[in-house]
Amino acid sequence: MLMLSNEIQSFVERIDHYTDSLEGILSQRINELNVAKGQLDGLLHQLLPPSVAHRFSAGERVAPATFECVTIYYCDIVGYTTIVAQSTALEMVEFLNAQYRMTDAIVEKYDAYKV
Repeated sequence: MLMLSNEIQSFVERIDHYTDSLEGILSQRINELNVAKGQLDGLLHQLLPPSVAHRFSAGERVAPATFECVTIYYCDIVGYTTIVAQSTALEMVEFLNAQYRMTDAIVEKYDAYKV
């Protein structure tokens, strides 16, 4: 009879250890999921207008919107290939950052949305 209770006790201890291990794995996976959700939310907010991104994040359905008037602005940097060939990586980063800052200022000034 004592042998059976030692076996049961051993089994219970193994189950407890396994449960603790699973809880640790689950906790780690939840943290990874939260990090991934944060990255997804950040991406949504970069790609979509804020109101649409918030609704998507909340799991709401977003109906398509129509606009009576829109403007599509396309920009090209003339001679880009030549500029890249004659510049260092840091110079290109600084150049492109300046271009984006200028564009962002215009977008903000006119309350536009940039994709």
